[in-house]
Amino acid sequence: MSLQRKGSHIDILGLSASVLCAIHCVSMPFILSAGALGSTQFITNPFIEITLILVSVVFGYSVIKKGYLNHSKKSIVALFVISSIFLIVFGIIIHDHESPISSIGGIGIALSFLLNWKSIQK
Repeated sequence: MSLQRKGSHIDILGLSASVLCAIHCVSMPFILSAGALGSTQFITNPFIEITLILVSVVFGYSVIKKGYLNHSKKSIVALFVISSIFLIVFGIIIHDHESPISSIGGIGIALSFLLNWKSIQK
């Protein structure tokens, strides 16, 4: 397996985790408000939330670092770092499901993956 192909799998895994994390963060207020309609234990499980956040950040670091060495765009790195901080602080430390900032963090990480990927393709 070539290095480029292996990197592609990591990019896809990281992007998928960050998109799932963003969807999770954005949908949480709606899911919690509909809690009486069904069980929300699975979706609000801290293990699932922390896993999504950590996979997004850890794989994101690897992918964004590799991309930065290729395209040198500090704005993509800044977007990733700021989004990661928002996501970690509001998703893990404060654990606030109603804060839009954790949603912004998840969306920002997904956007940084997309911008990084587009910059590498040029």
